[in-house]
Amino acid sequence: MIVWQADPNFNNEQHLTNPHDWDAYPAYVDKLRALTEAFSVQVVLVHGDSHYFKVDKPLNHTSGGGVLGNFTRVETFGARNTHWVSARVDPDNTNLFVFEPRIVPENAN
Repeated sequence: MIVWQADPNFNNEQHLTNPHDWDAYPAYVDKLRALTEAFSVQVVLVHGDSHYFKVDKPLNHTSGGGVLGNFTRVETFGARNTHWVSARVDPDNTNLFVFEPRIVPENAN
């Protein structure tokens, strides 16, 4: 599990028009992809920054093939949406990690 703050903006999913707003990350993403491809078990990147909760598999194989199945991204809550995410290991789950959003009622207004 890797935890860092910055949203790597996989595949320019934020549709930023100015490359200076996101072009620092391709080298990190490329290295993360290569290391994950070389690793035979699950890899998770947890980050904040954009603060929209999501769990997805945003990377494809270097060859351009299908989804890189052993890589999962978790983007956490933050800013005005201050809640938390539960993480646990489930050895019977092919993804190994299970993530569940936990809403703090006092912060949901």
